[in-house]
Amino acid sequence: MLKEIWSNKFISNGKIRDKIEFNDNLNVVLGAGDAANSIGKSTFLMALDFAFAGKDYVEKTNVIDNVDHHLINFKFIFSETAFYFSRSTEDLNNVIVCDSSYAKIDIMPIEDYKSFLFEKYELNLPHTSFRNVVSRYLRIYGRDNSNEKRPLHGFPTEKSGVPVNSLIKLFNKYDTIETYQNALNEANEIKNAHNKAQKYTLIPKITKTKYNENIKEIRNLELELEHIQYAKEDLLASTDEYADDFVELKRELSRLKRHRTSLYNELNIVNRDIKMGNSQNNYDDLSRFFENANIKHLDKINNFHSRLYEILRNEFDEARTRLQINIENISDQIKSVEQQIKTTGYSQTVPKTLVMRISEISNKIRELRNENNQYDKSSEFKDDSNKKKEDLASVRKDIVEGIAKTINEKMDTINDLIYQGEKTPPRVTFHDNNDYTFEVINDSGTGSRYRGMLIYDLVILQETVLPILIHDSFLFKNIEDHAIEVILEDYTSVNKQVFISLDKIGSYSDSAQKILKTNEVIYLSPGGNELFGWSWNKKDLNQEQ
Repeated sequence: MLKEIWSNKFISNGKIRDKIEFNDNLNVVLGAGDAANSIGKSTFLMALDFAFAGKDYVEKTNVIDNVDHHLINFKFIFSETAFYFSRSTEDLNNVIVCDSSYAKIDIMPIEDYKSFLFEKYELNLPHTSFRNVVSRYLRIYGRDNSNEKRPLHGFPTEKSGVPVNSLIKLFNKYDTIETYQNALNEANEIKNAHNKAQKYTLIPKITKTKYNENIKEIRNLELELEHIQYAKEDLLASTDEYADDFVELKRELSRLKRHRTSLYNELNIVNRDIKMGNSQNNYDDLSRFFENANIKHLDKINNFHSRLYEILRNEFDEARTRLQINIENISDQIKSVEQQIKTTGYSQTVPKTLVMRISEISNKIRELRNENNQYDKSSEFKDDSNKKKEDLASVRKDIVEGIAKTINEKMDTINDLIYQGEKTPPRVTFHDNNDYTFEVINDSGTGSRYRGMLIYDLVILQETVLPILIHDSFLFKNIEDHAIEVILEDYTSVNKQVFISLDKIGSYSDSAQKILKTNEVIYLSPGGNELFGWSWNKKDLNQEQ
């Protein structure tokens, strides 16, 4: 827990304040009896938020404009071990790790520091973070999280559903919801992927009217197939489901036969070349017609061709062997295709136009069935998404109703302690749209609503692992004094740290004053005892003159 805070900018009557040490439960920032403003009560609470990894001390106050950048030093104790840190208002992204005299040892990124606090406070909650747990309950003027009608909100414009989700996580009930949420997300992904495929015409998209028209057309086409089969029963031996196969096989058979013919032509050429290479030289006829023919020269040329042929003979033989093998393979494929044609049940004497019509009908039926199948899938994916959405809503409703029952019963108990059962308690109600209503039953008064919010915070502090609570003085302004006394007693009864600011101590009962004085950690007042030793909302008269 936070045990001390100190800064050399915290001044009292011209001197740097001593380290401000904190109690284990209630810690009171006490203001002057005349309820003086601008003395630093809210700013000090903002400094505490700064120690708890917040940044509103810098971003939502005018401290830097008036005091300049500075360090805030603070000490935590966890399991009897002290941890010293410092944060600079100039660097919101890092925390300085220090020794006991606040000398720098190391730098820790702010996210690591948040994780450190999450671990040391033993929050042990999935799906959330340290700041998400505590920030909503650090209600300081200027942080915009103190709307008495919307106490679950961390800030006014927080996205719908987030405040309720944060409460569910704080009660450690989110695991079940996440399971159902993941199932819904998966169903939506499938549905959206299918819709996108239809949008880009990767798969067909039809209307319900077209779906019904397809059913009628499929029936008509099937009827036409039956008529064809009855009319040509002597030619057909099977159903339309093999018509496409028959057509494709016939095409393949034609292709194979053309290829085999081409190979036969090549083989004939090779055989002719081989035969010509084996021919003998015979020039008798040539000599008979041409007495002066140079037979010797012709013989020389022919011998050259013979030697060339011998060189190429192996290549011719290899080509002939290769072609013969290819022809045999093609012939085997032709036999196989012819056998497959027989298995379709169609006689090769069936008119081609009839087979093509059967094929057209079969393709059209498949097309229409595919359109209807995609329509059915689209409806199935949509129904599955809606079902999972309903399942999520149902389990979520059960969980939030259980949480609401716990909170409302505890708020009723605390409210009865304050008013002896005479006044209606605050009530939280969760709605199906992940929103909520917070009210005091039959009482819309400002004081009643603020009292309701303080009671709500006390219940959360008692019923969850929320480790700290901060309530600024403006929250108490419209609440009856005797109600504040009971609330103060509740603060002291919780074994967790509560930080509050209050002033006008004399207006409360002796019992309430005793609680406030006993738990006072810092007293602020005008005239030099403001948090920074002066109040910057005062006019500089010398400057005016």
